[in-house]
Amino acid sequence: MKFLFLTQYFAPEAGAATLRLAAIIRQLRRLGHDVEVVTAMPNYPVGRIFDAYRGKFYTCETWEGIRIHRVWLYAAIGKGWRRYLNYLSFTLLSFFGLFKAGKADCLLSNPLHSAYRCLASFIQGCETCRLFSMSQTCGRTQYVTTLSSTETELS
Repeated sequence: MKFLFLTQYFAPEAGAATLRLAAIIRQLRRLGHDVEVVTAMPNYPVGRIFDAYRGKFYTCETWEGIRIHRVWLYAAIGKGWRRYLNYLSFTLLSFFGLFKAGKADCLLSNPLHSAYRCLASFIQGCETCRLFSMSQTCGRTQYVTTLSSTETELS
């Protein structure tokens, strides 16, 4: 089964959510699933795109055997219109990453991007694509149990 994660934050960025997502992705790979990620150029927590990624609109890299599609965004921290522009730029430009990623059996997004999961699924061309919001789960075990056809627990 191919899983595609749509998330604004991913390694090498620091944070609890990033670490949890990386653990889930590693476990899905261990279970034999194909996994890809569409994410933004790393910029958290400083609100500035990291030096290695600066000046790029799109890049595709491999992280622990997983293809990571990164798109540019307006990097910002804090509150106000700059933060809204940060979210809006990723929301719009992530569609480019979705085009590059190819079809998936399951598209997962964080709660922030749940509003356009169905459109993203349409762009992916997966008519039978199952959509999950990462906010629908309470723990690692429940999450993988929900997603795995074999109901294998994450340990």
